[in-house]
Amino acid sequence: MLKKILFLLSILSSVAVNAQPIPMFHHFTTVDGLPSSQTYQVLQDRKGYLWFASDHGVTRYNGYEFKTYTTADGLKDNTVFKLQLGLDNKLWMQTASGRLFYIEDDKIKDYRFNSVITELIKSNVPLSFYVDSLEQVNFICSWIGEFKIDTAGILKPVFPYDHFLPFNKVHFHTTDSRKIMTSGNFLANVDKPTWLYHWSDETKIDSVQIAPNYTGQLCVARDRDNRVFVSISKQLFELKDNTLIQMLDFPATVSNLFFDSENELWIGTYTGLYRMENINHPSVFTSYLPRDFVSGMCEDSEGGKWITTVNNGVYYMPDHQIKSYVFDSNVLNEPLCLTHDRNYIYAGLWNGKMVRFTSSEYKVIYETESSNYLSKVYCDSVSDKIYISKSMPGYMLNEKYYPLKLSASGTLKGGYIRRYNGDLLNISVKHIFSLRDDSVKIVCAMERRANCLLEVDKHLLIGTNNGVFRVNESNCELTEYEGFLGDVRIDDMALMGNNVCFATKGKGLVVKYGNELINVTQADGLSSNLIHKLSIYNNTIWCASFNGISKVTFTEGNPKKFIVTNVEIPDGLPDNEINDLLFFNDTIWVATKMGISYFPANADFKNPVPPPVYFTSFKINTKQIDFNHAEAIPYYSNTISIGFEGLSFRSGGKLLYKYLLIHERDSLESSTTGRQVEFLSLKPGKYIFSVTSMNHSGTWSTQPAVFHFTILAPFWQRWWFITLTVIVAALIVFFIMRIRIERVRKAEAMKTDFNRQLAELEMKALRAQMNPHFIFNVMNSIQDYILKNDSRSAQRYLTRFAKLVRLILDNSMTGEIVLSQELKAAELYIELEQQRFDDKFEFKLDVDESVEDDSLLIPSMILQPYLENAIKHGISHLKERGFISVYIIKEENNITISIEDNGVGRKASASYNSKNVRDHVSYGSLITADRIKAYNIANNTSIRTKVTDLIAADGSPAGTQVLLIIPIKFR
Repeated sequence: MLKKILFLLSILSSVAVNAQPIPMFHHFTTVDGLPSSQTYQVLQDRKGYLWFASDHGVTRYNGYEFKTYTTADGLKDNTVFKLQLGLDNKLWMQTASGRLFYIEDDKIKDYRFNSVITELIKSNVPLSFYVDSLEQVNFICSWIGEFKIDTAGILKPVFPYDHFLPFNKVHFHTTDSRKIMTSGNFLANVDKPTWLYHWSDETKIDSVQIAPNYTGQLCVARDRDNRVFVSISKQLFELKDNTLIQMLDFPATVSNLFFDSENELWIGTYTGLYRMENINHPSVFTSYLPRDFVSGMCEDSEGGKWITTVNNGVYYMPDHQIKSYVFDSNVLNEPLCLTHDRNYIYAGLWNGKMVRFTSSEYKVIYETESSNYLSKVYCDSVSDKIYISKSMPGYMLNEKYYPLKLSASGTLKGGYIRRYNGDLLNISVKHIFSLRDDSVKIVCAMERRANCLLEVDKHLLIGTNNGVFRVNESNCELTEYEGFLGDVRIDDMALMGNNVCFATKGKGLVVKYGNELINVTQADGLSSNLIHKLSIYNNTIWCASFNGISKVTFTEGNPKKFIVTNVEIPDGLPDNEINDLLFFNDTIWVATKMGISYFPANADFKNPVPPPVYFTSFKINTKQIDFNHAEAIPYYSNTISIGFEGLSFRSGGKLLYKYLLIHERDSLESSTTGRQVEFLSLKPGKYIFSVTSMNHSGTWSTQPAVFHFTILAPFWQRWWFITLTVIVAALIVFFIMRIRIERVRKAEAMKTDFNRQLAELEMKALRAQMNPHFIFNVMNSIQDYILKNDSRSAQRYLTRFAKLVRLILDNSMTGEIVLSQELKAAELYIELEQQRFDDKFEFKLDVDESVEDDSLLIPSMILQPYLENAIKHGISHLKERGFISVYIIKEENNITISIEDNGVGRKASASYNSKNVRDHVSYGSLITADRIKAYNIANNTSIRTKVTDLIAADGSPAGTQVLLIIPIKFR
């Protein structure tokens, strides 16, 4: 918001200027967002927004920016003359064509009987209208009078004008809601007398003659005592006992009458604004805005005054306690310093002028030839001289300037003090000077740069860029006065009783109470921690900064208890950059960059009006959403942006917002000066967002704005999906368990069957191994040994056979045995067969060292059938000596058993068996294959066999190799 200052002072000269100090007006034009400089009326709605009627539509203002509604938003005519707030808070407006419109839900809508109005008005000018609670419309139009449209759209005359009467009619009508409708603009015939008619909805029509016959606009206002004041043309009357009592004659036609909350009458005219503080003394008034056509006025809820003009936009006066002389910088440029004598205030300016002020006039009493700035001015009550610090210092006496005689430096920059002994001292840079008999002498030269000087208990203190020091006047040595301020710049010092106060750059205000330091900073409400000037009266310290003025009031007897109040631009200062201030005759005088201001020291600038706060926008993933559609937000739209605004026009947009976001048991609380907050990746659930605002005086909203919204959980987190999932999962688990149980049952049945088959196969294997042929052959061999009287061979053979039978019977008791036991049985079997075949073949067993034959488990009686096949089908058909070898090695997770023979091979053996043995079947091989298959299934393992026919180099059969690959399994 661009704030402009209205300059009302004419060019200054060396004579006194009877220029009235005025309150500050903030000026709004098209540069600030107004649609036009032609504005006709202003009002505040019940929510606190301001509305302006203009020739470019109707505009709403929230303290930050303007929003304008035009034909693009539904108006049929952009020239809006009149505004009225309906009882239901609808904003009604009347355009130049007479048609009515209203704003509802931020949209402009037509009054349903506009055609009735336009048919009656035609080329006449609408002047006033009123909409009652039933939306019946009363309206007044120039030349034709007042009419009413009821709820059915029927037009009824209320007070029509008859131009054939020998007099003019003007009237005003007080409605049931105390609103006043007025007629008149120009009278129909200036040669005829004029009668003023008036009534309210509760009283009968009265009339009074206006004499002489004034031509002009009729304005009416009631004060808090229900007194009625009327203006027509340039005259102001009181209507009392049905008599017009003339009160005042203005230099221009009156356009507006308005009573504020303090019962002060404001009069708008074609050439300015007037304020009458006491209606009983109408000749005492203050004038403002002398070149502006004032068209309307209202007072907002904070007491600020808003003025619309036909030619120059809108003015806002937040408070009129502060009066200001605002200077043209080409004439009077930036007051830097202030002082006072018994009667006047004096200011030294940047362009080398000294100006004397009262509350009603000012006068330039001195101007340097070089226009060099005046850094300090000091009124000495002893000599009545006004001392001036500048490049060539001097003093004023009886408005005449006298230069000072300098023995050393030609420049004085700092301030002055009068000591207890009568000495007048000045502190400048690194020197303390003494002024006596119009001469300046050096008292002390110091190593530190000094900013200010103070006498405490007859001792001199200097404030420097690095703390406070006590000066030893005998040798000019400096001693640190207060360690707490050792690294802080001190710009000013003053006494509050016996307590020393320091204006610091960085630590705010510091007060030394005895041995205790009280520090007041921004955290306590101070406008800035960079303080450069103090003015003290009783227990109140006024602090100047470049961010406004702070008033610090200490509780007597309790130095730690104090109240801080700030005075800034929103309170009526022309600028926050304060160069100097002082207390004089219960008044605070202030030098700002833009001029001189003053206000009562007891003025209360506290703004106690709580700022209402409203939501302005709701965005989901940067997309604007209507608040009514924000109750159920999808889980994937979880980046939320919420806009809001507090209404405090005196705060000038400087509001603090505190917000709270609650989600189930979690909450987030923070503050911001912005008007929008954003929350990223919010979790699903219900949320409550509330926000309050604080105005520049520290007053918080009484009621927070509260908004509820819900982020929906993804469908997989919702109760119905979870319930359905649980049911489906339960069903799946149920069916899986059924299938699993069925499989277990089948597996158990299969395992039982396998075990049964395995047992049968074991018995078959046993029977196969102990087949009758083998036993018969063994018995024949034993008998042959006996007949040959070879009892020793018979005994050895029988012993080996007994051991083999014993091993086979032992091994058949279990499904698995260690490899060493299996090899032992195999060796016994081979020895028997070697003896039976008269050592027709050799046998070799080779076990790799890596094979742990005492620990490895293999199926019992698995080798014997393969050895038997090697002998029976391979070796037995050889004419030459045979050879059988067994090699056992370890390969990764398996052991491999290789059984090789050099027999005739499977093909030749099959041919031999087919010719010599009828219906030959190798039961041993079949049983062994079934055993391995059953064993694999029962034990979930994978024993494999591989049979290979060995071929000699010439292509003839060279025997057979059987590989048994058995997964390693330890005992």
